[in-house]
Amino acid sequence: MPQRPKVFRDPIHNLIALHKHGEAVILDLIAAPEFQRLRHIRQLGLSWVSYPGAEHSRFTHALGVFHLARRALNHLRGQIAIDPEDYLATLCAALLHDIGHGPFSHLFEALYPEIDHEAETLRLIEPDSRLGQVLLRHGGRDLQSRVAAILSKKHRPVFLCQLVSSQLDVDRFDYLLRDSHMTGAGYGRYDLEWLLHCLVAAPLETPSGTELVLAVDGLRGLNALEQHLLGRHFMYRHVYFHKTTRSAEMIVKFILRRFSDLAKAGSPPPGAPPALEMLARGEPLPPGALMRLNDNVMIALFQQWAENPGADGVLQDLCRRLLERRLFKTIETDPADSLRVNSERDSLQALVWSGGFDPDYYLILDEARDVAYKDVTWQGREGPYDTVFITGEAGGLRPLTRFPGALAGLMDSPYHIARWCLPGDHGLIERARERLRAPDRLV
Repeated sequence: MPQRPKVFRDPIHNLIALHKHGEAVILDLIAAPEFQRLRHIRQLGLSWVSYPGAEHSRFTHALGVFHLARRALNHLRGQIAIDPEDYLATLCAALLHDIGHGPFSHLFEALYPEIDHEAETLRLIEPDSRLGQVLLRHGGRDLQSRVAAILSKKHRPVFLCQLVSSQLDVDRFDYLLRDSHMTGAGYGRYDLEWLLHCLVAAPLETPSGTELVLAVDGLRGLNALEQHLLGRHFMYRHVYFHKTTRSAEMIVKFILRRFSDLAKAGSPPPGAPPALEMLARGEPLPPGALMRLNDNVMIALFQQWAENPGADGVLQDLCRRLLERRLFKTIETDPADSLRVNSERDSLQALVWSGGFDPDYYLILDEARDVAYKDVTWQGREGPYDTVFITGEAGGLRPLTRFPGALAGLMDSPYHIARWCLPGDHGLIERARERLRAPDRLV
């Protein structure tokens, strides 16, 4: 009697089935503590302060990325031969691509630049690690090295790397639909089925020789691709860069800055995990230390600091603001006008001081930028193309920039925000707006 598959019910892709025969390594990777930890890291960091439904985790996203990688590979196998070991390694890489994330997802990397989730992911699958041992047990050193090469974008054929990480990857395919669904913001919806159907792996002549790259059938798939890229652009504008979310992120930044300052002064507040204290002191983390941190650990720590009667006053206030959703208010400014920004900074610092707040922890210029599509050229033998290619009527490949269409004006034109964040207490934000003569835009 055939064994029944392991089935996950997913709100985006419905049923994701895994078979013990042939996909046992995937099941063992999912069961590993490093992967289970992703249940406790929200996919959208602090977006739950803006969108109540944004509670989904990196765990569900990683399963979705694996599922779409499998679908894409099965589709491409109808066109070209794919080595069975490459097929399995690509599935493992797609599943594991996010395991190196710290708490609050990308925010943690912005706070601690020495943390790179991609580099951490590679550390977590080294041969002597638990995940590395899973890969070795199922496929030997060959499987482990192929997965690492795909994640580090050094594997050939190139299209396998691009499928996992590029401007046309299954990571983006999943998170746009998932984040749109869970937030209720419809900007990221696009025709996934047709875009998958129009994927091709095609030869491209490069200075290093012929490479097999991922592309879209231009006769049929160009509009679906445009819809996908525009959806991502609008998700950044309306969801990922939402001013309320960014305000909460700035408070977390100040919480951890205050913690670091106290730790360096020799009086660290109690309860901090060793990994956080090491980061505060600027010490490198030992392998696996980041795995002890997640969103739940951090929120519990903030709760402890908020409720400790003997806690530092600034740290306690900032933690309470986050937990009670008493966030900073925002004032937009022009990031291109440096003289104006410097003048505004001086004026706002004096105003924040007059309100009884230290500007080092209660005033910040929040800047963020993204671009709908970057025209990336060949980076050398060690790096695959990140350019999105389109097949032409007469064969051959051309970069997407030759078909601007609906993306005209957005290619290589970054969306750049700049907002002052400061407390709204005691009429402070009203006085700040009056002083800066800014429009009334409250969080």
